[in-house]
Amino acid sequence: MATHKLQLDFTEDLDPYYLLAIHCTQPPFSLAFMLNKKLSISLARLPQDLEVFNKGEAVSFPLFEYRDKSGDRHINLVGNTSRSQNLKSNQNASDLFGSIEQNSVKVSHLLPEFKQADYFVKISSPTINGSENVIVSRINEIAQVITAYVVDLPLVKSKANLIFE
Repeated sequence: MATHKLQLDFTEDLDPYYLLAIHCTQPPFSLAFMLNKKLSISLARLPQDLEVFNKGEAVSFPLFEYRDKSGDRHINLVGNTSRSQNLKSNQNASDLFGSIEQNSVKVSHLLPEFKQADYFVKISSPTINGSENVIVSRINEIAQVITAYVVDLPLVKSKANLIFE
């Protein structure tokens, strides 16, 4: 009996998009506010943060969303860095009170290959018309933004982390 095999090829993205990296030290809500003013959009924080599993642990990243009224453009702002604090108590320590609490900070990245970027803007549109350079130049006009640039998508190894729905 003949077997019929189907193979999925994920090299082509089903949803055309481009990705912008932003270097900015401002908190996420502040950057979203500045992008709203500069790009005339309405990014709003979603009630649920983006959760990604990294080495068996759930890591959350702030996620903002804007859908164009015509429905042809979808913009997401997501943080690239997540910091979580772990308190460990050392019961074997010999001090006056019998234990020492050690505070360690674990840093995780949404896209580990771009650790230096603070935020990503994902713009999904059925027609990619080369307007990303105009958007990047507008973002670079914001005084608090250090730099913004278009990410070369073939360099992104963890594309599964960019699925927000």
